[in-house]
Amino acid sequence: MINKAGIKSKKGLSIFLMLVMTTLFSSTAFANIKVIETEIMVACIFNFARFTSWPPGNASDTGVIQIAYTGDETVQAGMSILNGRKVESQTIMVGKLYEEIASECRIIFISSSEAGETQNILSRYEKSPVLTISDQPGFINNGGMIELFFLKNKIRFKINNRKALISGIKISSQVLNLASEVIK
Repeated sequence: MINKAGIKSKKGLSIFLMLVMTTLFSSTAFANIKVIETEIMVACIFNFARFTSWPPGNASDTGVIQIAYTGDETVQAGMSILNGRKVESQTIMVGKLYEEIASECRIIFISSSEAGETQNILSRYEKSPVLTISDQPGFINNGGMIELFFLKNKIRFKINNRKALISGIKISSQVLNLASEVIK
């Protein structure tokens, strides 16, 4: 007898249910891994803010560290954790990247999900003291400053310090020593 799902036996039904459950649980597990990885990247962004110096003037004198980002709702949820946190006497404010806040940004995180916009964003801030961070492979070789990646379930990062210095940004030697690669 064939049931409504088109399955002929109990064994077939068992296999069908196992496939459905595996698909559901693997999707949930993948989503949870993405959330955890995003939270780890956000923690790194917070520490980069703590160990980076910007030149005087413009956004650096406002008492606010404006962080802008691109990305999906997972990135948005992760970045919102930083809202209101303090770095010394400065308060972190986080928002989606758009023109109105662009001139006030000190850090921009460009999600790998927005890879198509990366070059436009980087060219817009090329000579500005804005720390650019992304999880896109090859980011530091394409004009970005810090590239985040996971290797064997651990967060790693590469730094294009030459690009940072040209923009007037000084990344602490403590952070540079932790990087897996530094372009000097």
